[in-house]
Amino acid sequence: MLKKMEAKMKFENGLKKIDEIIEQLENGEIELEESVGKYEEAMKVLGECKKILDNVEGKLKKVVSDEEGKIKITDFE
Repeated sequence: MLKKMEAKMKFENGLKKIDEIIEQLENGEIELEESVGKYEEAMKVLGECKKILDNVEGKLKKVVSDEEGKIKITDFE
């Protein structure tokens, strides 16, 4: 359970960081060199967020009922 919370916090923090960078880039108040650095930073954070999502996706399950109405848990596709 703690791992899930840590992953969620890391993911949420990553999204916040990306939002902050986007806001800085859109304001146009930073120099070109710094903009490139911010873009690279955002791409790294985005990659980390994608890893977290991929990991969670592999753990997702779905609940379905079979032909007889019995509940069955299967991997989420």
